Amino acid sequence: MTDFKKRIYPQNPLGIIALFVFFIEAISTISLKFVLTQGDDKLAEILIWFIVLFPTVIALLFFMLLWLRREVLYSPHDFKNDDSFVGLINKMETLEMRQEVVDFDIDTNIKDYLKILDRLIEKNDIVGAIRVARNLLKENRFESSTSVFQYLSEKVDPTHPQYYRVLSNLSYSLIGMARFQEAKKTMKQVIEIRTPALAGAWHYAALAFSCYKLGQQAEYDQVMKTLCSHRDFSYNMDSFVYLYPEWKEEIQKCVLEIKKVITCN
Repeated sequence: MTDFKKRIYPQNPLGIIALFVFFIEAISTISLKFVLTQGDDKLAEILIWFIVLFPTVIALLFFMLLWLRREVLYSPHDFKNDDSFVGLINKMETLEMRQEVVDFDIDTNIKDYLKILDRLIEKNDIVGAIRVARNLLKENRFESSTSVFQYLSEKVDPTHPQYYRVLSNLSYSLIGMARFQEAKKTMKQVIEIRTPALAGAWHYAALAFSCYKLGQQAEYDQVMKTLCSHRDFSYNMDSFVYLYPEWKEEIQKCVLEIKKVITCN
């Protein structure tokens, strides 16, 4: 009996649409027969056009819905469990929010970014929030990116696994604004959270560059030693030179030191 009901009754919005179109077309066709029997040619012509155009319009609307909001065509019954259904809806909403950011331009108010971030944080999509904020950083809008990452640092729980990424991007933004003391302090927090062994080459590079700009030679030498021996230094070296062009000679010195060590070994 249960299987029979599943075949008869629509289980999702797509089935309801199909049933709706079927009944409308059936009723229209039957009505046309009665209209033709009565000899009302004008009404018959209207019904014929309706029977032809109605499914065409429905088909166009269906494909538009399929393109823009295809997730609404499914019901929880179409998924293995409710979590899969909720996950799909959340994923689609997240993608829509990220697409909104793609449409932003340089004149977009910072408040519009914060609204998107609040919605992403509400869904616990911290990675998505960071990606949204990084759009400002990539455009060298350092003042705006600093404000956004500071906002994120206050909103995201410090125990969250992605919190260190919020702080590292805040540090990069502060470097862009030449606020090196704050950048150094923030990056030290990142390295402390990640632990020195797991901190990335980018983290040490930002810390070293901040010390370099602050003229703190002793600390700079110590951080550069760690950076030069980092497993990812050689791979990212060109990127460091590109981002910090005035640091090029220092990076080259670091490379020479590495070559000396290799030669001696």
